[in-house]
Amino acid sequence: MPAPVSSPACAVVSPRDRLLDAALELFGSRGYQATGLRELAGHVGLYAGSIYNHVESKQSLLFELIEGALCALLADTQRRLHGAHTYREHLQRFIGTFVAFNLQHDHRLQLVTRELMHLTAEQRAQVNELKDAYTAILTRIVQSGCAVSIRNDQAAQIANAVIAMLCGQLLWRDIEGSSEERTRALTLLVEGMIACARRP
Repeated sequence: MPAPVSSPACAVVSPRDRLLDAALELFGSRGYQATGLRELAGHVGLYAGSIYNHVESKQSLLFELIEGALCALLADTQRRLHGAHTYREHLQRFIGTFVAFNLQHDHRLQLVTRELMHLTAEQRAQVNELKDAYTAILTRIVQSGCAVSIRNDQAAQIANAVIAMLCGQLLWRDIEGSSEERTRALTLLVEGMIACARRP
């Protein structure tokens, strides 16, 4: 008789993973500075003194969450862009990925947009490398939509402006609309920005 297969629902979650989940929730809802390690430890049923057995510091938790959010967004975007052929397909999939990620993981993006100042210079440099890689994807999409009539620096400026606009969705708590509806509306706005940039 084969051994029973354990259900994912019964999988044991390590104290460290529970700390990461608690940090995501508390940093996202209350803010990094307003959340202490003692509170984090209590949130997951650990003694305050034992928390350092699982994490190096509160700052290292924040960095891991921000880095993880950007890596996940970057990977999701690259995966969803695979198989796109036209400029509009690439643009819509890029925007759609961000919209879906924001709706599913709003706390993760809040940390990226709100708490970077609390990282060390070295940590910020690593985060900026990920942000640059993400922006470069959109810059190439913008350039493909503008053909040869736009400079690289202009395309990068548009890409950064679009990403800033997408991050503004974090304030959209009371606005109704599905992920698809938001994606369509934002895609039309971005296409308008790119069309204006094509003009001499």
